[in-house]
Amino acid sequence: MGGHYGRPGLGFVAYPEALAQLPVPQLWSFLFFLMLLAVGLDGQFMSMEVITTALVDKYPKDLSRKRWLVTAGVCVMCFLAGILLCTQGGPYILQLLDWDISALSAFLFCTLECVTVVYIYGVKQMSKDVEMMIGKPLPIVVKIFWAFVIPAVLLVSDRRLPSS
Repeated sequence: MGGHYGRPGLGFVAYPEALAQLPVPQLWSFLFFLMLLAVGLDGQFMSMEVITTALVDKYPKDLSRKRWLVTAGVCVMCFLAGILLCTQGGPYILQLLDWDISALSAFLFCTLECVTVVYIYGVKQMSKDVEMMIGKPLPIVVKIFWAFVIPAVLLVSDRRLPSS
C-alpha cells in the first residue's frame, strides 16, 4: 500500500516502540493495550446505548418492550457495516471516514445546529428560554452572530485538514 493508507499510526507503531524502551516493557505494553481495549469497548457501549435509547425513546409504544431486539438489530447493522473495514479496501475506507467525513461533519453539524436553533426553533423563542433560565435575554450581538456570522464562517471555511 502506498502513501498513508493502512498505516496504524501512533497507537500500534510509535507507542509500542517507546514502551519497549521502558523498564519492564511487557508490563507497560500489556497495560497500554488493555487501555486501548477498554477505550474501544467503552466507545462501542456508548454508541450502542445512544442509538438504542434514541430509537426506543422515539417510538416508545412499539419498542419499549422489545429493547433487547432493538439493541440486537443495531449491533447487527453495525457489524455488517464494519465488515467493509475488514476487506482489502478497508484501510482506504477507514482513511476516507477518518480524514474526510469526520472533518466535514463537524462543520456540517455546527452549521445545522445554528440554522436549526435560529431559523426553525426561532431566535426569539431561544432568547425567551435563556431568559427563563438565567434571568436575562440573549444580547443582540449573540443573536446576530448566531443567525448570520457563525453559519457564514462555517460554510465558507476550509473543511479539509492540512495534508501531510
